[in-house]
Amino acid sequence: MKYFYGLLFAVIINLVLPTTLFGQNEFDEWKKKEQEKFKKFADEDDKKFHDFLKKDWATKKVLEGLKDDTKPKPIAPPVLKKVDPPTEAKPKPQPRKETTPAEVPEVKPQPAPEPEAERREPPVPPLPQSVAVSFDFYGTEVSVDQPNDFKPPLLSGKVSKNSIADFWSSVSTQKYAGLISGMQKAKENQKLNDWAYANYIYSYAKKVYKDKRDEPFLLTWFILLRSGYDARIAYSDAKVYLLIATSNRMFGRAFFAIGQNAEKYYVFDEADFKGNKPAELTTYEGSHPDAKNKFDFAVNPLPDLGSSYANKDVKFAYRGTQYKISIAHNSKLVAFYKDYPQVNYSVYLNTALTGRAQESLLSALRPLLKDMNDIDKADFLLHFVQDATQYKTDQEQFGREKPLFAEESLHYDFTDCEDRSILYSYLIRKLTGLKIVILDYPGHIATAVKFEGIRAGDYVSFDNSNWLVCDPTYLGADIGMCMPDLKKVNPEIIEITGN
Repeated sequence: MKYFYGLLFAVIINLVLPTTLFGQNEFDEWKKKEQEKFKKFADEDDKKFHDFLKKDWATKKVLEGLKDDTKPKPIAPPVLKKVDPPTEAKPKPQPRKETTPAEVPEVKPQPAPEPEAERREPPVPPLPQSVAVSFDFYGTEVSVDQPNDFKPPLLSGKVSKNSIADFWSSVSTQKYAGLISGMQKAKENQKLNDWAYANYIYSYAKKVYKDKRDEPFLLTWFILLRSGYDARIAYSDAKVYLLIATSNRMFGRAFFAIGQNAEKYYVFDEADFKGNKPAELTTYEGSHPDAKNKFDFAVNPLPDLGSSYANKDVKFAYRGTQYKISIAHNSKLVAFYKDYPQVNYSVYLNTALTGRAQESLLSALRPLLKDMNDIDKADFLLHFVQDATQYKTDQEQFGREKPLFAEESLHYDFTDCEDRSILYSYLIRKLTGLKIVILDYPGHIATAVKFEGIRAGDYVSFDNSNWLVCDPTYLGADIGMCMPDLKKVNPEIIEITGN
């Protein structure tokens, strides 16, 4: 029996070996093609989505961005009256602190060093499994570990549904899990909200692709989908565009209506989109099964972008006395806010200041409010916000509508009505025990504060109570004074839920 098997093995070797040696190159080429053909996707859903992308796409008209308010804001704020020349407030003398000389610690003799041990060469570390890709993120250099076996692919040929599907295939058949986990770890460690996370990914993608335009959008799209976000790719005139779905209302940004429910998908890079101005976009109708999370633009907690604080002196007058305080703000956070999309006011109203900015602002104002009741505090703070910055519309300052976060109002020299109302509502909540709401008039934003008891003045009725109008843009106006043109206008009342 052993002889039989040995003979059979010898015959097979004699028959196969010459052919194998003769056609080794052809065999290797065939093997390579078969491996590529049957290369498995990292996830079965990725395979199904690739097949889906090969199907028909729909071309639809791009819709113009929504407008929060169709009535233009006033070029200059109304002034109630002229205020008498203020007198300079003299700072209170601070008690002198006596200091005592610091005690010099006793210096003890150090023991003689022990003989140096035999030197040994350190072990050679294993080759790294990833390479750190460094890039700038709002003024701070950050890095992401990119696995060595992950190679960001390029588009194959002209932009089309097939080339986009092939890009998806090229990236999703690689070992991308380490890259995704690294991104999500950065999101957690740096407390990035959804918008910051998307820009973090996009900044990385622009770094790895250098001068490429389309591939950074495509890789960002892939990572967002694999991170669970509802994003999609569209194209027009051989250019791709990244679109995102959001749980917030967005204004002034082009969007694309998808599906029977006309779900709005907004352009991610507005500046790039306006530079090309496509009238129509082509995209797929369905979605990746894991892409379920809509973007939430709430900034809570604040992102950790590093600290770069600047101080600003603010002058204001109240009842004939002029004051001057110094306030800090985080320049890196202001840089992050600069291109923040315009969303509903609740996002701005419920966003805190950085710790240092809050401390500098509140610690400067608290001593000035000492011994005041809540009514006088509200009036004092109203005049502070009226005088702290000059008035300029968003169109004049930024060329677009841009509500400012409270920290931004500590940075810029100019603000308009909603910026002042956002800052004033923050101060009322932090420095008094009063409740405040936002009044949304056509072409104007103001506030109203609820005071205990009855107080004369202009008011709005809300929640079974009368709330006195407090307008930070009506220069010289006290609490309870409404702009004359708005006295008979019923505003929309926006309730503030945060502290």
